[in-house]
Amino acid sequence: MLMDREIEYVEGEETEKGKSCKSKKDSKYGQPYSVTGSWYIASGYLQDLTHLLQCFEEIQSWRYKDFAMCWQKKKFSLIYRGRQNFKELLEFSEEVALLTKRFLLPPHSLKLRIGALYTIYGLYYKHPFRHFFKIRLIRSEYQELVDLVEKFRTSVDNPDPAYIFRKMEIEGAYHHVA
Repeated sequence: MLMDREIEYVEGEETEKGKSCKSKKDSKYGQPYSVTGSWYIASGYLQDLTHLLQCFEEIQSWRYKDFAMCWQKKKFSLIYRGRQNFKELLEFSEEVALLTKRFLLPPHSLKLRIGALYTIYGLYYKHPFRHFFKIRLIRSEYQELVDLVEKFRTSVDNPDPAYIFRKMEIEGAYHHVA
């Protein structure tokens, strides 16, 4: 299992389920309100993401082409379908990027972190309005990402993570924030 405990996301903070962390912006279902309505806009995404990353972990290869097979098998190419308007699409995009970024950080295994990088790459290049959508990174997250791909820069077996990171960096996919 990817996560040792269930995590509930409330206004950018994570708390263990069962502990009371009620917010003024919470709905009656315990999820934060969406700007576009009274539901959590990325409901179910965390579960889908963990299934995708588990599929990738079960494969022996670390290559992007093998991750892409899991992506297609889980039908992640349809991730942005059904959004009612531009505002909802951007809000959803930011939320799924935030949830995916959590798997890029060190507590997770190296292969899981690489899978999260591949997922960020897929989310960015599948986005219908790519020029309006950026992956927001604080300095420490960016440094962790650089350290992660540094191991693969000179790798003959798998240069995919370094190539993907550099391609996204050149195309301006990352938005550096404080």
